Amino acid sequence: MSWGSITGGTDFTGKTTDDLAEGSTNKYLDYPDQATCWHDEAQVESGNALSRLVDSTQAYGVQVRQSPPANGDKFKQQVFLKAGTYEFHVLGYESTDRGMIDWSLDGTNFATGQDWYDSSSDANVKKTVTGITVSTSGYHTLQGTINGKNASSSDYMMSLTKYWFIRTGA
Repeated sequence: MSWGSITGGTDFTGKTTDDLAEGSTNKYLDYPDQATCWHDEAQVESGNALSRLVDSTQAYGVQVRQSPPANGDKFKQQVFLKAGTYEFHVLGYESTDRGMIDWSLDGTNFATGQDWYDSSSDANVKKTVTGITVSTSGYHTLQGTINGKNASSSDYMMSLTKYWFIRTGA
């Protein structure tokens, strides 16, 4: 991978681009330790297109969903992360017609059956998954797949606003 050159092949600390390996302390070109994804920027892999629902009760004023929903709906986003241990947070909307979602990173599930059903409608619900290991620094593919629904749910809807990773350890 080529990083290009900065001021004659070195960065501002005098390191060459060849020095930008794992563990680099270069504050200008180091890997990030968090990533935020807005759901309306996700790429649909399976199912209907994403639609935005303006909602003044939801943080940032919007819910985003594949509509109409179906079991097996799938979307993805690319994230750029430093190797380490992470928490993954999801901000969404629970209701009586919500499905369950499996989350994966680079094709490996790190959360399965995350249930967004609730017997009432609840905005600004944050769900957290801890202990996610990112083995290598660089680009990674985050994928969400609707995988079933709560027995009490009437549909497979998944209304999300954003999701994000925060590094908690090396």
